[in-house]
Amino acid sequence: MKVTNSLKSRVVRLPIFGNGADIAVGSLLVPGSAGILTGLDGSDADFVGVLHELPDYSVTGDALAAGTAPWFAPFGASDAAYPSRLVEVVDGITLCRIDYDLTDTILPSTSTTTLSLASIEDITGGFVYVVSGVGAGQIEYVSGASSGTLTLASALGTEIAGASPTIKILPLLHQLAKLTAMSATSETKIGSDAAAGNGTVVQVERHIVRNGMDEMLDPHTHGGLTGLSSLAQLQFYGVFGIRNTAFHTID
Repeated sequence: MKVTNSLKSRVVRLPIFGNGADIAVGSLLVPGSAGILTGLDGSDADFVGVLHELPDYSVTGDALAAGTAPWFAPFGASDAAYPSRLVEVVDGITLCRIDYDLTDTILPSTSTTTLSLASIEDITGGFVYVVSGVGAGQIEYVSGASSGTLTLASALGTEIAGASPTIKILPLLHQLAKLTAMSATSETKIGSDAAAGNGTVVQVERHIVRNGMDEMLDPHTHGGLTGLSSLAQLQFYGVFGIRNTAFHTID
């Protein structure tokens, strides 16, 4: 875990939904569905930040979990045609990179697009990644949830049956995470339990690093990938704001 942005720099790139129209620069944004930001509708809400760039709907469209267009530009490409924009976070948070722990796992099973595990939390807008065992190396986007199940955007190519260690990759703007205990050889990471963690953080970015290539994790670019466990280097990490601090308590 390491600090990536302090109070002097709190601008992050997040997916934007304008309901088929532009949103004016300077608009206050709030969470929509699946970690996608939308404009304030006049009600009090969990305010996220102020829009810094115009989301030109005629050029970028809206960020949609059920659509086909990627939210974020691929490595080395221009981001002009992608429906994510710079947003300045409105709280006095420090942003930290925290790796997802590939050794702290859950053991779900799947049947077509249904992933089952008792007490699994709702991580609609997140991902699941099969770390090892049967079906290792698969990642899929989570499009819905109900009691004890998650709905995957597509069925895994190889189904798993409760014996394949798997991690949860949380949705953008998710406000709870399992923070693993530190040790002499391991820093704080994001672990996976079926139930929600009790670490009061909020995720503002998700990344996948494949053989040194770092990309923003995108449901349309990375959902459904296979063979990731065979890579020489694979990491997942999030950028999180730390919500409960000695200087800004919420408990």
